[in-house]
Amino acid sequence: MDAQSKKRSRIALAALTLALLVCATVPAIWFGARFWAVTAIDTWREQERLAGREWTCATPATSGFPFRLVYVCPEPTVRFAGRAGAAHATARSLEISASLADPLLLEARLSGPFTFAETAGPNASFDWKRFEVDLRFGLTGLRDSAMRIEGLEATAQDPQLNARRIAADSIALAVRGLDRDAADLSASATGLDAPDAEKLTGLRDLIGLQFAGRLMRPDLLNLADMPFAIDDWRGGGGELEVSRFDLSQGAASVVLDGRLGLDDRRRARGSLNVAATGLDPVLRRYGLSPAALSIGNVLGGLLGGRPKGETPTGGGPTLRLPLALRDGFVFVGPVRAPLVLLPLY
Repeated sequence: MDAQSKKRSRIALAALTLALLVCATVPAIWFGARFWAVTAIDTWREQERLAGREWTCATPATSGFPFRLVYVCPEPTVRFAGRAGAAHATARSLEISASLADPLLLEARLSGPFTFAETAGPNASFDWKRFEVDLRFGLTGLRDSAMRIEGLEATAQDPQLNARRIAADSIALAVRGLDRDAADLSASATGLDAPDAEKLTGLRDLIGLQFAGRLMRPDLLNLADMPFAIDDWRGGGGELEVSRFDLSQGAASVVLDGRLGLDDRRRARGSLNVAATGLDPVLRRYGLSPAALSIGNVLGGLLGGRPKGETPTGGGPTLRLPLALRDGFVFVGPVRAPLVLLPLY
C-alpha cells in the first residue's frame, strides 16, 4: 500500500470513528435530556401539588428524536384550591418542545377549547385557531416569555348568569427581563370585539390596541390565587409604569402614558397624560358638545401646565389633559371631575 492509499485509509477510518461517535452520542444526549425533562416535570408537578394545584395528563408521551425533545400532554387538567376557593381548568392538549441545540428555549402549543370554572365564581370557555407560547430561561429561572393567539373566541358566565363574549383576530403578549423587582411588558390586539366597550363608547367598530410598560414587583403576583395575589402586589409596592397605551376604535383614538397602582381600597391611583381624538360621537353619547374639546384643552393648559403625551393616530381636534387618580376620584389639575373610581375587585 502506497503512502497515498494509507492516507485515504486513515481519513476514512477517522470519518467512520467520528460517525460512530455521533451515532452513539446523539441518542445518549436525547435520552439523557428526556430523562431530566421528565424528572423536572414530575418534580414541578409534585411541588405544585404541595402548593394546592394538581396537574394531570391523560397519557403523556415524549418524541422528537434525535434533535428535538417534544413532550405531549393530552387533556391537561389543573385543579387548585386558593384563598378565593376551588377551581379547575382543562384543555384539549399541550405540547412542549425544545431543541437540543438550545435547551433553554421552550416552545409550547396549547389546543383548545380551554375551560375554567370556579366553585363560587365565573365559568369561562376559550377557543382559538392558534395559541403559541415561547419561554426563555436563564441561570436564575424564567427571563422572557411571549404569547400569540389567533382567532380567539371567549365566553364568560358570571354567578348572576350574565354571559359576556370577547373575540379577537390576534393577541400578543410579551414579558422581557423578568426578575424579582421588575419586568418589561408589551401587548397588542387587532380586531378586538368587546361588547362591554361598545356599551361604554357607543361605537360598534372593532378595537385595536398597543401597550408598552414596566411592571414593578412581578414576583408578588400569583395567577393561580387572584385577587388575593393582587393585594400582596399592591402592599409590596407594585406599580405599573405605562410608557405608551394606544387604543383605537373606528375614528376614535386615545393615547396615554403615566404611572398606575392601587390604593388601600383597591381603587386606581396614579397620574396619566392623555391625548384623544375622534371623540365627537362619544361626547354626544354623554350629552357633551364637541366644543368641550377646546374647553378641555384650555383647562388642561391652565390647571395642569402643558400636558405631555403623544398625538393619537386619528384626525380632527385633539383633547389633551393631565389626569390624576387619587382618593377614588379623577382630577384635572386641582379640579375634581365628576367621575368616581370604584374598587377594581
